[in-house]
Amino acid sequence: MISPKRWELIEHLKRVHDDLSGLIDWGIIERTDDGKVYVQIPTYPAGHSSLKPAAVPT
Repeated sequence: MISPKRWELIEHLKRVHDDLSGLIDWGIIERTDDGKVYVQIPTYPAGHSSLKPAAVPT
């Protein structure tokens, strides 16, 4: 018999698999021939950042 906590884990893992499959279909991540998944992260010249500082509430 599978405990409720194990079912919860199985459902969570299934959703992760579904999410990965969708991201692969959209070309956001790729799967290698040996089954690994990776995200290609673009490189930028030193000093370049597309992130803007934001105020953090305290």
